[in-house]
Amino acid sequence: MLCGRALVDSRALRSRRLGPNDRERLVDATIAAGDLALRVWAPSMATLADIRAVARQTKRQYGLRLLVVDYIGIVRPSADERKLQPHERISAVSAGLKALAKELDMPVIACCQLNREAGDGEPKLSHLRDSGAIEQDADIVLLLDHEQAEVNETDWRPCKLIVAKHRHGETGDVRLRWHPRETRFSDGQ
Repeated sequence: MLCGRALVDSRALRSRRLGPNDRERLVDATIAAGDLALRVWAPSMATLADIRAVARQTKRQYGLRLLVVDYIGIVRPSADERKLQPHERISAVSAGLKALAKELDMPVIACCQLNREAGDGEPKLSHLRDSGAIEQDADIVLLLDHEQAEVNETDWRPCKLIVAKHRHGETGDVRLRWHPRETRFSDGQ
């Protein structure tokens, strides 16, 4: 997130090869990000019950307005769900997140992988991995599609944000630019 805000190559940060201007821009981005009401909870494994408990507590203490689950496929099954098939577990998590969004009266963004068939062209709703329940439960489904191309130091890739489902609105495409080195998107115009 900081690299995207500072326009710094994220690989340079990870490899500790930042230039002096990079350091200054990262410091400025860090100071600016200090004003954001952002909480990150990243346990190695969490059940839906764990996510629900932390979300409730965070909403009570800090006024949580958005929950992002990255990603739905690694939510650990409860003891009862361990006997279920993968698609049934994903269905249970999807339904649980939908219920949590209603309970807390706020949006929940659940990231999800696409199945292998998605590599053969533009992603579609049918490419959602392990379950049609995600499509069924979601109010909005957004898919990213970008060209597979070599990127030099200054390049960006054309990208599309596909609004594949919108329960209360229109579907369609939004043109974006993907800046992989800075891990950010910008307006595609």
